[in-house]
Amino acid sequence: MAVSVALGILAVLLGACLGLCCRRLVQSGVGQREPLPPLPALRGPDREELYRRRSAHLRAITLLREWLSTTQREQYERTQHFDVLGSASGRRYRIYHGTQFNIEELDVDGDAIAALCFVPEGRLAVGDVMLAQKIALETNEMAALVVANRIGPLAK
Repeated sequence: MAVSVALGILAVLLGACLGLCCRRLVQSGVGQREPLPPLPALRGPDREELYRRRSAHLRAITLLREWLSTTQREQYERTQHFDVLGSASGRRYRIYHGTQFNIEELDVDGDAIAALCFVPEGRLAVGDVMLAQKIALETNEMAALVVANRIGPLAK
């Protein structure tokens, strides 16, 4: 019994540290991907696949921006994240550009108290995933939280 409690506490602490470290890395820009090579450098199927992915990404980001409120759009363009309010609880969540553990639950001061991860099935572009997360939290928050993986509470 004591071992399982100790392991549980250790898991929470490690999760909180990991969430805090990942958030700081994202905010600092460390570890960002190298830009994709220019299209003319590729030939044949590689070029077609890259073009397809870039096109999907651009369409997804365009659709996401169309669905964001003016405030959310300005916030996203400035900081690469935007805030949404949960439909049931009124809690505030911050959705970062990305697909895995890219959602933070915020306290009243705007500090992260937990990291969340839930994504739609299938291989989707980042903008499509973020839009699905926004819609889920704003229209059916409780259903989204039931399926979400959660790390928290996060250390301040």
